[in-house]
Amino acid sequence: MGRGDLENQSQKFLINEVRWPIVAANLFATKDRGKAHSLHVRFPQHRGQNSLTVFDTIADVNRKVQPHTMKHGLIVVFLTGALSPENLADEISAEVACFRSALKNAGEGRIQVTQGPLFVVTRANARRLLEAVADNRLPFDAANYLADCIVMNDNFDFADEAVRDAIFFIEDDTGRFATGDDNWQPSRTETVAALSLLD
Repeated sequence: MGRGDLENQSQKFLINEVRWPIVAANLFATKDRGKAHSLHVRFPQHRGQNSLTVFDTIADVNRKVQPHTMKHGLIVVFLTGALSPENLADEISAEVACFRSALKNAGEGRIQVTQGPLFVVTRANARRLLEAVADNRLPFDAANYLADCIVMNDNFDFADEAVRDAIFFIEDDTGRFATGDDNWQPSRTETVAALSLLD
């Protein structure tokens, strides 16, 4: 395997950012004086603590990390109105279920988004997401997962602070842990109040 081949494959497993309770993995490749490449995956296990695990092959990483992949383009077509909330929910239902199951059973979940061009999320885009939640057209678990993908990927940015706050409102599911209710979600009143800040 050449250096370029390894870099292309390892890019599939690069997760950009960490936010508790999500456990993300930073993967990088090394080559030691012509020897075989090894893959280093850093898992932040707790706040302020890191553990470093070394794997010999991409397959080893697959067995340990098993990331759920969100398509960059799918996020964009939903936010821009070309895909309905209902169709989005259908498209990502399996990966959302796997992600939620991992969080519930193992206490950690990992998110990966495919590569794509930089997309700046506008107020109209953020409003579409919040309205889908407020109108019960998009399950909160799916919306929360989508918001996590936006926040954790370098290929998305925010047009202004109001947009950032709106996306983080959906991304923040700490209420699950505060209440001990895995089905927790913000109330419609709270979501509508967050929507009003986009006007």
